[in-house]
Amino acid sequence: MGKIEILKSRIENDLKNLRKIRNEITEISYLNLSDYYKIKLFAQNLHDYYNGLERIFRAIAKSIDGQVPKGEDWHSELLENMALDLKDIRPAVISDALKESLHELRGFRHVFRSHYGFELNKLKVMNLLNAFEEKIFDEVEQALGSFMEFLETLTSTSGTTGVGS
Repeated sequence: MGKIEILKSRIENDLKNLRKIRNEITEISYLNLSDYYKIKLFAQNLHDYYNGLERIFRAIAKSIDGQVPKGEDWHSELLENMALDLKDIRPAVISDALKESLHELRGFRHVFRSHYGFELNKLKVMNLLNAFEEKIFDEVEQALGSFMEFLETLTSTSGTTGVGS
């Protein structure tokens, strides 16, 4: 199995997990819990979602771009790189507009990791959750679907099993 097939399988698997997270977020709304616990659960799932998405981006950077950014700002650089159209290598994985929305989600993940749950700002969590439900999730699905189509063209037009095989 070539690099491209492995990458496609990883992305498909991670996309399934991202969809499960979205379903969990929907289910949380119906739970008979106090707002405090719902906010903590929403926050955990938003954190997990970005982790999964970043995992996909790392796999793309490693398999297609040839390297994953390093250094102190590698998380931000990775996200920036996913919005770049790398001529003769790959199209942009995400749009600039989606990149900006994801920067906000990435920043939230940092806050989530470095604060106690009771310190979470309910309004900020709910605003991010609304953005996630109203646009981020669907835009990510569309962007990654288009990228998967690009990967499919690599394997079907080259007649090989992946980049560098």
